[in-house]
Amino acid sequence: MNKSPKKLVSLFEVSLLLLSIFILYIPEERSASPEYSGRGSEEGVWQMFRGNPEHNGRTPYSTADNPGKMQWRFKTDGAVRSSPAIGLESTIYVGSDDGNLYAINKNGSLRWKFETEGPVQSSPAIGPEGTIYVGSDDGHLYAINPNGTLRWSFETGNSVWSSPVIGSDGVIYVGSDDGHLYAIRPDGTLKWKFAANDTVRSSPAIDKGGRIIFGSDGVYAVNPNGTLAWKFSTGTGVQSSPAIAVDGTIYVGSNSKLYAINPNGTLRWRFSTGDFITSSPAISAEGTVYIGSRDNSIYAINSEGALKWRFSTGSSIWWSSPAISAEGTVYVGTYSGKMYALNPDGSLRWSFDTGQAIWSSPAIGMNGAVYFGSGNSYIYSLWKSAPTPPQHLRVSIGEGYVNLSWQPPEDDGGSPVVEYRIYRGKISGAEAYLCSVLPSETTYQDAVSNERAYYYHLTAVNDIGESGKSNEARANMVGPPFPPKNLRVKLENGYANLTWAPPDEDGGSPVIEYRIYRGSGKGAESYLASVNGSTTRYLDYSVKSGNTYYYTVKAVNEVGESTSGEHVRVDLKKEPNILAIGLLTVLGLSLVVLVIKKRKSFLSILSKR
Repeated sequence: MNKSPKKLVSLFEVSLLLLSIFILYIPEERSASPEYSGRGSEEGVWQMFRGNPEHNGRTPYSTADNPGKMQWRFKTDGAVRSSPAIGLESTIYVGSDDGNLYAINKNGSLRWKFETEGPVQSSPAIGPEGTIYVGSDDGHLYAINPNGTLRWSFETGNSVWSSPVIGSDGVIYVGSDDGHLYAIRPDGTLKWKFAANDTVRSSPAIDKGGRIIFGSDGVYAVNPNGTLAWKFSTGTGVQSSPAIAVDGTIYVGSNSKLYAINPNGTLRWRFSTGDFITSSPAISAEGTVYIGSRDNSIYAINSEGALKWRFSTGSSIWWSSPAISAEGTVYVGTYSGKMYALNPDGSLRWSFDTGQAIWSSPAIGMNGAVYFGSGNSYIYSLWKSAPTPPQHLRVSIGEGYVNLSWQPPEDDGGSPVVEYRIYRGKISGAEAYLCSVLPSETTYQDAVSNERAYYYHLTAVNDIGESGKSNEARANMVGPPFPPKNLRVKLENGYANLTWAPPDEDGGSPVIEYRIYRGSGKGAESYLASVNGSTTRYLDYSVKSGNTYYYTVKAVNEVGESTSGEHVRVDLKKEPNILAIGLLTVLGLSLVVLVIKKRKSFLSILSKR
């Protein structure tokens, strides 16, 4: 039986409608591509401890171009145990043992800091409208406005090491050393608190049903209304924070074991390592679980509990927890101070050494940068960096030019050099920008005038920034030397003793001799004698008493003679005639004797009369 075109169209429309409804209600298919929680994703890039409410430690951003170079580091006044959170503008929020929460711009400069009354070991979480929540050892949970001012604070009964997690309704969940898990409304009022049997340092995670999963004397699952859903016993305290897989499986570390717990609270499997686990697990898109242990290893375990690989870090992994990038690179810090980047197959991609323990867990930014803190009080950004300086700058001199040559930087910072910048000056350390050359060039010819000397240094530039300075190179232009300095003339017994100091500049060629000039007037000196270039003294025995002399000394190199230096005047008094003085003295004495004799004769005559 034939159907009319109108009926055919109607059937087609009905079929299309049914197909659309069917597609809309198909359960979400989880692919092997990187998956990321959408809840709260508008508040930040890595909005809380472990990245998202499930605490899977995974980001959709690639780090394939991250070479592990230090882009910048920011100094605080205490060890940094807190793990960073990253906001939409790539602002990094992280606490320090100095009692402050820091907001750091993506270029590494300080935006603001907020002071609490105790060390901030808790990791911040970014909530709706950019509010930042963080705990402090002073026993409070703080809500801080995006501009760094206090919105409110909530007091618990003891230190807050636990890192807050934010539910889809904006409720903040956080543990305290007073043994409670707190549910706090966005306005800072208490919704409820749940009593565990030990301190709650584990950071809670939230499953798809809204249950809050955390560790204390075991693993707890608490319903959104604050009632207990179930408790799983691990036999010892749990400071590791749970991570929740797509299928609802909960992974958490305790004692020396990694536990896989079914959503109903029963054991699925457990995997033993060689020492305690306080690190929190991360879960890759395909279900591989990564966990660090104090046995100096990080483990990759498949979803069935079988070991895929083990990487020896050479140092224990305490609180630092793995983070996974879009391409599957795994990042984790160690007690020795190294941040490791491992390929998905467990091979080493690179490592970066801070020199002191890393408790902080890495966070991954939109551009692929890796952020974390260290016990050395610094917060690090690892990505690309400016290159190291060009190497081995050398100069040679030609007629009216200076030839420069150099070698490329030892490290390009993970990004190719795009140019070399040449700096020149006439004073050491005071070089100014001269020009730039292409990265393919490692030589340059600089046309110069007849200045005595030129100083040069280079920098290398990539798309991140400019390197530091290369070695400084000095080009001595060949010419006559400067005059000698500090000419001194001292009169001795019958001669003049001349001394001087070498010139400040030898003209680019060693001084081979000094020429001494003497005359009776300043500027009218004529050549007297020469001494070799290693001598800075001359004795003039040809001086005559009663004369005035002027001296000057000139330096000579292979190019020529310097100008005159100082002109020094010397006056020699005329020496007395010793023979004449002697004769006059004898004549005078003889006259005195004669007068005395005459006087006696005269007195004798008078007496006879």
